[in-house]
Amino acid sequence: MPKRKILSGLEAVYDDEGVVFYCDGEPVEDMEFAWEDLFDEELRAEAAEELAEYVEAEDLEDVDNPVQVILAQLARLLKTPAARKAYEAFQEDEEEEDEGEEDEDFDEDEE
Repeated sequence: MPKRKILSGLEAVYDDEGVVFYCDGEPVEDMEFAWEDLFDEELRAEAAEELAEYVEAEDLEDVDNPVQVILAQLARLLKTPAARKAYEAFQEDEEEEDEGEEDEDFDEDEE
């Protein structure tokens, strides 16, 4: 599975399903995300804040705003082929759901 360094000691391991974050080689508890989760800006910001708490203070000496750095790295991660493929599938699912809701509304209007 591909890896991407986020900050010193923090990396993301990803595949077609989603992303798992590791700090110093160990999985970060409760920091496993499906790609759909990371498409949500609010959830992505919350994840960045939590991830910043896991990074050792000594690894952040040269970083003014670790949350911003993590957000920027997550944005880069969302440009990977795996993320783009997942995003396209996510968009298709959203469109199908919207069409299904429109069909239900249309059926109700007929009655």
